Amino acid sequence: LHRRIYQMQVTAPATTVGSTSFNYSFSYLCLPDDKNVCIVDDIIRAMEEIQSARTSNQSVPILQYPITQLEDGRQAYIGHQLGGVQGWGPGGAVRGHGTGAKGEGVRSAKAVQLTYYLQSRSGLMDRVAGQWEKAFCSELSLFGALHPKLGLYPSTSSSLRTDFQFSSVLARRPLLASLGVCGVLAILCCSMRDCVRSKPWLGMLALLSVALSGLTAAGILNLTGATYNSTYLGIPFVMLGRS
Repeated sequence: LHRRIYQMQVTAPATTVGSTSFNYSFSYLCLPDDKNVCIVDDIIRAMEEIQSARTSNQSVPILQYPITQLEDGRQAYIGHQLGGVQGWGPGGAVRGHGTGAKGEGVRSAKAVQLTYYLQSRSGLMDRVAGQWEKAFCSELSLFGALHPKLGLYPSTSSSLRTDFQFSSVLARRPLLASLGVCGVLAILCCSMRDCVRSKPWLGMLALLSVALSGLTAAGILNLTGATYNSTYLGIPFVMLGRS
């Protein structure tokens, strides 16, 4: 999968008359390090070293968890890149998932997280990076169809915006139910035994104003094409709490 993603190319259309289109791969769009090499996850480098050792009939290096050692002597933390790890116990015994001790060799893992970093230098690179992300999701769909036993879950910079745009269709009933519960709670919190001092409509108007302001902000983000951030997800709850 990593090899297919690394070799995947997207075509940028010609920007001016007479110019030709150009194919961009990950090696051109990636975020480089101080040695001008694409930044990739350490688990990929460790797996490449294991594959290279097997190909050349050499001793296979031990993949330790959560910190493993690479061929260049660097200590790499892979605790956030593997999930459901099963390690080797004393005497070669197999430990259960999640029961491996620190520094033991990895026998298997249920999940692997791979992250690909793209750089943004200009408007053209932003558009090409957006095309690459779409091609990335399509490539994972094709790879998942060829390997049905694998569960692939892509996440890009536009995933939050796409999920939010589909939330009105996918979460219509839960959203209406949540608004109904919030409306009842707002009325109850502003109600009192004294009919003169009781202000149930005030709670309803406060909830209505918060809902309209949240929808207006989301609409502005959609219309302007702003980049979504995970911190935006908690803003409606903060607004409800302050109201």
